[in-house]
Amino acid sequence: GGAGIFDCDMWCADDTTGDGDCDGHMDCGDLDYDGGDCEVSACYDADHDLGSAVGDGVGSGSTDTYTDDMYEGSCFGSSENPETVFGWTAPSTGSFCADTFDSGFDTALAVFDEGCGVELGCSEDYLGAPGYRSAVTIEATEGDVFAIVVDSYGSWDTGDFILDINEGACE
Repeated sequence: GGAGIFDCDMWCADDTTGDGDCDGHMDCGDLDYDGGDCEVSACYDADHDLGSAVGDGVGSGSTDTYTDDMYEGSCFGSSENPETVFGWTAPSTGSFCADTFDSGFDTALAVFDEGCGVELGCSEDYLGAPGYRSAVTIEATEGDVFAIVVDSYGSWDTGDFILDINEGACE
């Protein structure tokens, strides 16, 4: 095709519907269709807002603690265990690695936009056996806000987790 933005009928044209994922609903964050007037609601609570923290152990929790099981990444297994959703704001432009390498069980990790509407990355078993920890590289512009979802891979595997966010791509 030629230049332009594909709209939902797949013709190369400007998308005037504001429905970036073609699900029949307008999407607040998609393609900034509203000129910035629409404000995305965060899918994490203030207690789990990490600000722009970078380093090992910036977040922690447990998949044994009851919370709503609402957000699942595309790579997650059959877990009905509660997940924890953290908010994180990029302190600078570049690559960042979010990982659960220091956790004690088979984790799953997904990165979404601030409203948990668009999945940007998902990892389960980044390190493989033994351990089965997760890592996702986040490509960010300073000030971008992300939701980071930590869960267990399966309902049989729960425990305490530690979330690290460090500068540079995951290795």
